[in-house]
Amino acid sequence: MGEAPNSSGSLPGLGSVTGSVAFDGPAALPVIRGTSFSSTNSRNGSNAWAIQTYTWTGDTAVDIPLVGTLDFLRTASAPWTGNGAPGGAVIGVFISLFDPSIITPADMWDRIFFFGGDAEGIGHCGEAGIGAHGSYGDESANSSVDISIDMTIGCSGNPYSVAAGGSFGVAMVQQMITNRGALLDASNTFELTFAPNADPALVDALVDGLQPASVPEPGSLALLVLGLAGLCARRRRSHV
Repeated sequence: MGEAPNSSGSLPGLGSVTGSVAFDGPAALPVIRGTSFSSTNSRNGSNAWAIQTYTWTGDTAVDIPLVGTLDFLRTASAPWTGNGAPGGAVIGVFISLFDPSIITPADMWDRIFFFGGDAEGIGHCGEAGIGAHGSYGDESANSSVDISIDMTIGCSGNPYSVAAGGSFGVAMVQQMITNRGALLDASNTFELTFAPNADPALVDALVDGLQPASVPEPGSLALLVLGLAGLCARRRRSHV
C-alpha cells in the first residue's frame, strides 16, 4: 500500500509478472503499468488497481475533461477464447469517476476486490454515485494498440463537473492474463489524463487546483497474482 508501489514476481520455468501504480501524471492522476508473460505450460496474470480522491480547491464549478489512455503490446499466437486458448492473451481496463459522498473509497475498494455484488465490479453509468465510466477489453491475437477511453460515452454525454470545494474519486483497474507462451506488455501505460482538446487555461487551473488526498483512501495497490488470476479475469471480462 502506498502512493507508488511496485511489484514483480516470477516462477522458474513458468513465467513472470510486473506491475506498478503511481500518481505522477498531471494533477497527480493515476498511472498504471504492468506486464504478464507465461511459459508454454503456464497461465499468469498481472492485476493493478488504483483508488484516489481529489478535491477541487477553486471557487467556481468546473468541468473535469478526463480521458483514459492505454498503450500495450501483445505477442500471442491465437485469440483468447472460452477459458483461454493456448498462446492466448486478454487485457481489460476500467475507469470510474465517483462521488465519494455516495460511494466511499472503501466501498469502491470492495467492488474492485470482491466485486461488491456489482456486475462490472467498479460501477457503471446510470448507477447512483458514478459520474463517468469507461472500459476497454481486447482478446484478439497479435497486436500493438494505443487507444483513448472516452469517459462520457454511456453516461450523461457531458464532461464530468465538480462544484467549488467539491470532491470526486477515481477507481482504475488493469488486468492482463496470458496463457501458454503469450506476452502482454502495458508498461507504456494505462493512465488518466486531461483530454488533448481541453482548454489549456482550464488544464492549468486544474493542475494547480486539484488536491489529491494526502494518503490514498483506503490505499492504492499494485497486486500481482500468478497462476490463478484467470479465474477473476473470466468473470470480469464477461461484462466488458
